[in-house]
Amino acid sequence: ARSHHGAVATSLGRETCSHVIDTLSALEMAEGKRFSDALTFDNGDLEVDATALRNFFVGKRNPNYQFQIERFVTQSRKGSPDVMRAHARVLGICQRGGFTALKVLPFRFVAKNGVPPVENTEEVMNSGLLQRITKPGKCVLFTDGATSYKDALKKIKMRIQHRRAIHAKKQWSVKT
Repeated sequence: ARSHHGAVATSLGRETCSHVIDTLSALEMAEGKRFSDALTFDNGDLEVDATALRNFFVGKRNPNYQFQIERFVTQSRKGSPDVMRAHARVLGICQRGGFTALKVLPFRFVAKNGVPPVENTEEVMNSGLLQRITKPGKCVLFTDGATSYKDALKKIKMRIQHRRAIHAKKQWSVKT
């Protein structure tokens, strides 16, 4: 017989099994973060991109997100909507066929029916992921059409071969 987290199968109580699973998950997550934080890239084809993992709605009076709400309202041309969509996003860099280094990006808010936000230069710079390219002369960097990567490379004065696949032009990949 099976139960929550294998409690019946192991003859341990549900609470004990939940605690063991939660502890192992936390250890695995910490080790994954440590591994990701230590990755550097010194040759080959590198890809960098951001993605939204999930989104949720936030009311304009939500006390937990006042900074983000204020930033959205300040930058928006549509005033202060009652509800906004918040996006939880990550930015990653990987060597093709290799490991991926990830950084969690700050929540970004858009209009309730808005499209997911594009990563900006500040977010790319603050992630520190481009700075993990230790030998840019031996790498080719592949990105999407977001101009933030080109701008970030310029700001950190990194000379690297850079190729872009522009999704708006139905380009989904670029050959080496």
